[in-house]
Amino acid sequence: WAVVTGASDGIGRALCEELALQGFNIVLIARNKEKLEKVAQELNVLNKDILTKIVIADFENSTKEGFFDEIYSQIESLDISILINNAAVGSGMSLFHQLEDSFLSTLLTVNVHPVIMLTKKLIEKLRARQGHKAIINVSSASGIEPMAYVATYAATKRFIDHFSRSIKVEYPEIDIMSLRPFFVSTKLTKFKKPSFDTITPRQCARGALKDLGKEEITYANWRHDFQNLCLTITPKFIRDYVIKNIIMPNEIKRRAANKS
Repeated sequence: WAVVTGASDGIGRALCEELALQGFNIVLIARNKEKLEKVAQELNVLNKDILTKIVIADFENSTKEGFFDEIYSQIESLDISILINNAAVGSGMSLFHQLEDSFLSTLLTVNVHPVIMLTKKLIEKLRARQGHKAIINVSSASGIEPMAYVATYAATKRFIDHFSRSIKVEYPEIDIMSLRPFFVSTKLTKFKKPSFDTITPRQCARGALKDLGKEEITYANWRHDFQNLCLTITPKFIRDYVIKNIIMPNEIKRRAANKS
């Protein structure tokens, strides 16, 4: 079995589709029952031989006592070989002081807390499993360098990346990988059209699974590998200026136009 959080949309859903094609049974975790049921039905069309299980969980409530015990009670009997921590809320794309306190609290709760606690719940089970076992934590390229207008979101993704690489040192027997995509055409990016700098969720999922067991960090696609190279070789003062004054303002305008 593969356990996937945020399984109803975007990268999470695409990972479920790719795993289904590879023959994995899949636990789909998200908060919307109707969406999960629809995805589960579509997975069974992709591969009629797999099993699916739905777990309803709203990670905005993940700090409540017993929240992860309830999730674990529904999956503890399964032979789980892969955990994918994917659930997240978007960046807000605004100057830090303009963000609502409630949004910042939700951002920290959903993007960070479940990764730690669900990994804690399942890591002993993964360690004890005979054969291959893996954890994929979905980080972001925004966590690589300082990122204007998405400071808190980027920080949560930096946390996930560092956590992934750190526990990989502690548990070398588990294939633990940090997935660091740049733009992916999902609800979180307001469905930015696939282009040279933007990949589809399926491209992201396919590339990530291809690298699993081989890499500790992946950008999942050669386009994003190239963007990372450009980002890292650009002098900091140029990079910060371009991100703050060109790339992010244009992206904010695009999303506003998309919304309208």
